[in-house]
Amino acid sequence: QAEDGVRDVERSRGLGDVYKRQGAVTVRGESVKAAGFEISFTPGQERLKEAVLQAYRKRLFTPPDPAEVADELGENPREVETVVTGLCELGGLKRLAGPEGKVFYFHTEALEEARRRLIEFFAAHEEMRFYEFRELLGSTRKFTTPILMHFDAEGLTYREGEVRKLRHLEE
Repeated sequence: QAEDGVRDVERSRGLGDVYKRQGAVTVRGESVKAAGFEISFTPGQERLKEAVLQAYRKRLFTPPDPAEVADELGENPREVETVVTGLCELGGLKRLAGPEGKVFYFHTEALEEARRRLIEFFAAHEEMRFYEFRELLGSTRKFTTPILMHFDAEGLTYREGEVRKLRHLEE
């Protein structure tokens, strides 16, 4: 049965590639959508969108999960989740995964600021220990780990033993 599942995934990837080459779909990260499809919000979601963005902006390096945001705003959790998903597609929020696959949502300003601080740190240092990055952000391991993993995946940094290094310094 597991082999059937693997074959189904392989077939669907192949079909997705065909549709992508034909221009029928666009692929961005983990999402696939019909070519020309644009996300739009209802008037209520538009109002909620600004409140959700503000909640994530207030807590750049200790972001809430969507259920917390819903609770803080007194809103329906499913509606907040829908808006969060839309904001990820539109670029206002970024979905990152931690080492165990737990999902975190960060305001894009958080990642820009983390990147700026990291690059500033590397202007004076050749390597960075995890605790140094955590202290730079004034956050916890729970939230800084997904950010570092994101920077590693982007190719900005890489891990060498217990330290991280800035990739362009080595090239």
